[in-house]
Amino acid sequence: MASEREALEARILRVAATNSELPDFPDDKSDLPSDYEYNPDEEEEEVEEFEEITENELLQYLDQQENPLNIAQRLFYNEVNTTQSQAHCGAREEAEQMREQDLFCQASNLKTDDEDPFRDVKARDDAIMWLDPASKTLPVNLQKIMTFFDGPLHQDLATMIKLKGRTEYQLAYYHPDNARYERHRDAFPTDDPEDTHQRRVTAICYINPQWMPGDGGELKLFGRPDMAEPADRTISPLLGRIVLFLSGVVDHAVLPANKERFAVTAWMRPFDNEKAVLGIHQGYKALLNRPPATKSAGDFPRLITMGGDHTITLPILRSIHAAYGPVSVIHFDSHLDSWSPYTDGESKPDLNHGTYFYFASEEGLIRKNESVHGGIRCPIFSPEDYKQDADLGFQIIEARDIDSIGVRGIIDRIRNIVGDNYVYLSIDIDTLDPAYAPGTGTPETGGWSTREFRSIIRGLEGLKIVGADLVEVAPAYDTNAQVTAIAAADLLFDVLSVMIKTRLKA
Repeated sequence: MASEREALEARILRVAATNSELPDFPDDKSDLPSDYEYNPDEEEEEVEEFEEITENELLQYLDQQENPLNIAQRLFYNEVNTTQSQAHCGAREEAEQMREQDLFCQASNLKTDDEDPFRDVKARDDAIMWLDPASKTLPVNLQKIMTFFDGPLHQDLATMIKLKGRTEYQLAYYHPDNARYERHRDAFPTDDPEDTHQRRVTAICYINPQWMPGDGGELKLFGRPDMAEPADRTISPLLGRIVLFLSGVVDHAVLPANKERFAVTAWMRPFDNEKAVLGIHQGYKALLNRPPATKSAGDFPRLITMGGDHTITLPILRSIHAAYGPVSVIHFDSHLDSWSPYTDGESKPDLNHGTYFYFASEEGLIRKNESVHGGIRCPIFSPEDYKQDADLGFQIIEARDIDSIGVRGIIDRIRNIVGDNYVYLSIDIDTLDPAYAPGTGTPETGGWSTREFRSIIRGLEGLKIVGADLVEVAPAYDTNAQVTAIAAADLLFDVLSVMIKTRLKA
């Protein structure tokens, strides 16, 4: 067993050094962790080809460390030592000033019900502040710590496991009256490395000078039940100490603190939704700036986009706004998709396929009170959801309204709402009843039939539609007969036909 651990450790250290071009350690070895056995005569083995290390191997290596808290100093760039001497003490002073300015907010105690008993238990007393690395007002020493996290540390980790997304940062404060955070996990366990919402790696940097054993506030890492060793470990939050672990695997807790305790935490992700949205915006804008195929088509080409996640509508509307200004939106969906992105007291705004219209309205991309949802029938949390949606500028046509006013009544109501404005048309395939479109991620019963919906689309002829999308088709959930894909293709044909018949420029 020991020889296997030594072989794995040697391989990981070699790969990290080779892939990252690890610089020499400094002459002064006093800052290195005690378990680092320095041998000046030892030569590193040359590796000609790039090697990859699996996440399980990295996890196994971290689990086997008796003192994993300074793993970054052993495995990654030695800039950790420079960071400690130049930034950590200054960061503590900056953190105290931010607390005095009442910039922290109390972390949420919301308890969620899910299959993992240690996920978001949130029996916690800490106050937190999200840190934006792009902020021009961020104190200089905290910025240096974040730059290290997002630079050398992130780059070297990314040589071993997939980390291409953004890193989110949080500054946490624990008051000296036994503030604690009970056992929890930073991400849902998953076997899917492509999960864009998962935190992948947790990195914690402590900025607490002169921390004594009686001060409490230790980080407790719980042993994994599927491994005989190691047992639970307790780590003091000493100045400059860095702890690394995989977010969806390691259970941990903060023990009651008897002294003011600060920590900067970075969560690294495999992908970045914000970067993806920006890329879609830039791509769509480039297409929109190409000359139309015919002189009578208008000043800009009119594009139909197929998807995929409904979040794509936001970057498209941003591009449309640059060309046309605010537009009326006709949104066919079983859900409002205008939910608040502020889901609890500790979360940053969450852009996803249920919140993008919130952002679109707040950014002034849509014409308020001249935009409409059609086919709505989803459950809501409270009447406030409808009020918020109205405040964002939408009117609602529910799916069941077709029983009283018919297809013609639905068409007339939509046309009266959008008038003669430029219109963007967004279609979620779950507008259809699951009997006609089972291949989607969030189906809702009681929807329109394919015939009803196609008739409504045809009834939009004459409106000045500047672009459209059809999204949320999930082939993995479709039938062998591909009824969802066929319905989507027919709806796209109807949209195209309506747009062709209505010229935007005489």
